[in-house]
Amino acid sequence: MTVLVTLVVVATLAGRFGAHFWLLDLAAHFSVIYLLIAVGAMPALLAAGQRRGALLAGAALVLNLWVLIPFRPAPVGACAAPLTILQANVRGSVTTAEQFAVWWAEQGLEADILALIEVPPAWEPWLQAQRSAYPWQAGVLRDDPFGLWVLSRRTGVLTVETAAGGIPWVRLDLADSIAPSPVEVLILHRPPPMNRELAELRNRQLAAVLAPATHPRLVVGDFNLTPWSPWNSLLLEAGQLYDAGAGLPPAGTWPAGFPSWLALPIDRTWVSGGWSVAARRVLPARGLPSDHRAVWNALCADPR
Repeated sequence: MTVLVTLVVVATLAGRFGAHFWLLDLAAHFSVIYLLIAVGAMPALLAAGQRRGALLAGAALVLNLWVLIPFRPAPVGACAAPLTILQANVRGSVTTAEQFAVWWAEQGLEADILALIEVPPAWEPWLQAQRSAYPWQAGVLRDDPFGLWVLSRRTGVLTVETAAGGIPWVRLDLADSIAPSPVEVLILHRPPPMNRELAELRNRQLAAVLAPATHPRLVVGDFNLTPWSPWNSLLLEAGQLYDAGAGLPPAGTWPAGFPSWLALPIDRTWVSGGWSVAARRVLPARGLPSDHRAVWNALCADPR
């Protein structure tokens, strides 16, 4: 067990250098698991009389508690008419539009914006049927993991952009009076960091899209990035954004088969200063075949 705890400490420390090498960044995503190993190992090692191993487990515990401290959390607030957004990686290769519709109706929630990720062409008839409720729609339907579609019942201008690598994302410029100044909603799906090339592509795409802006914005989607990656703090600081999902215990979204407190929170919601979180829910996976849990947010603009 001492060997396992030693590996946890090494992986935790290695993850802090993830901005320099993709494999180290990959190690940073599992801090909750490292913490749980340390919590279980420390009393077991003490009971076995292995004090050095127990001290090492204590060090792993403290290190990972520090890593898990929320970074740039968005403030909590309230307002009469929040902007509500459902962001869902539906994994359209295994989820039909009808299954999604039934699951969404069962949640008993309303959403001004539906930000749907991994949406295939087979969903087009259902999407078009939603135009009476959601008149503003745009996106790209693809059979690979990078199809996405955005539906809005708030007046706005939707623009489909293309990031490096030919991966689409959507910009929604809201035109109604939800905030004192114009606000844009960005809907993203970045590549998973499964190798050096994909990790660098994810980081380049996020850095380019999230460059500092002069107007407020809300950024939602599957970032394939947890709050414990060094890239998380670099990107939040560079973009002057705040994490609407920051908090303890973490509420993870992938894989959906894991308990939320153990799953990785890679479906993210970032907001500009002047925006607060009235409510946020990581929704149950039952009835939705996707490997991601969906997230529902109610966000408020500072009226000043």
